[in-house]
Amino acid sequence: MKRVVLAIVVCCAVAPMAMLIIVSSAIAGSRTRSNHALIAVDGVHPDVMALVVEATSRALDEHPSCDVDPILVLAHMSIEWPPGLLGQGRGDTTMATNGDFFPIIQAYAPVPGADTDGGTYDGSTTSEYAVGPLQQINAFRTTYGLDGNDDGQINQNNLADATATEAVHACATRDLSGQSLQTPEGRRFEAGHYMLPAAPTSPAAADYGDLVETAYQRLHSSASWQSGQRSAGTHAFPLDPSVVKDEAALTAPHHDYPAWDFPVATGTTAYAAAGGSVAAAGWSDDCGNGVTINADDGGQYTYCHGTQVLVTAGSEVSAGDPILLTGSTGASTGPHLHIQIHYEGHFICPQPLLVAWYRGDDAALADAPVTGCFY
Repeated sequence: MKRVVLAIVVCCAVAPMAMLIIVSSAIAGSRTRSNHALIAVDGVHPDVMALVVEATSRALDEHPSCDVDPILVLAHMSIEWPPGLLGQGRGDTTMATNGDFFPIIQAYAPVPGADTDGGTYDGSTTSEYAVGPLQQINAFRTTYGLDGNDDGQINQNNLADATATEAVHACATRDLSGQSLQTPEGRRFEAGHYMLPAAPTSPAAADYGDLVETAYQRLHSSASWQSGQRSAGTHAFPLDPSVVKDEAALTAPHHDYPAWDFPVATGTTAYAAAGGSVAAAGWSDDCGNGVTINADDGGQYTYCHGTQVLVTAGSEVSAGDPILLTGSTGASTGPHLHIQIHYEGHFICPQPLLVAWYRGDDAALADAPVTGCFY
């Protein structure tokens, strides 16, 4: 039980997990939804999956530097109301298409304190109950509440609203703890605060944190992710081509060394441009959540500022495999994807390579210039 847009991007500095320097970009616009790579998790109904992914994206609209992901929400639900993963409510009821659970999923016992919602959400005018698939009380809703489905309401009995509200809470605890939600420590603190906000590191809260982390690992291990579009050769364009509205944007220069910054909505899937071995995956102060791949083509590719890393160090990836969800973490002032390629002792200009891969053609790193793509 718990209590209680894109703006102008001026730049982003990075320091490679192996070698990164300073980067910049500029954009104004609004979020494009449904770019999340997560498409399925064992034991989760597809309708539940779709609502949780979309509502988490809405929370990231409000907190673009956050790195919460839908699996953390599902982990909480697997503990608070396991049938909710299958879209099941009380008795024989099932979730409505908009995410509503009615009759309401009310906790079996009230929480301490007087009623605060007049029975609007928990059905009781005398006591306060945790309700909904994530078992949230009214104080939690009023503190972190976010409309998860654009219906003008914030109702804990609605999966979209409950998800968006929990995601906002997770982002707030990330700021409080200073720990990435892509680390077990960050997730455990979030869960402890969800359970006991006044004592998030107490033994009882820590026990709940362990339960959430175990559920997170189990769900994550069974997750399925979409793949990217391969080029005609051994490379892949690192984003869904549909996010590119103008091919000229692919040639924009970087501000101080050969690299590439592309403004893109938080939560957009980034794919490996080339296959190889993951040399580093995780957090660094400049890169934020990032991935470095020692590729089979001889280049070292680094991708920065993600909300979520989808691979682990030491793993092997192929061109087109999802590796990162974009964001604005680390030394960044707005959502974008940063890519740099180090080849034969130099940073090379990725722009002509990206244009070729975007068109479905292949291009060799040896043909890329090392100057002329920055100012």
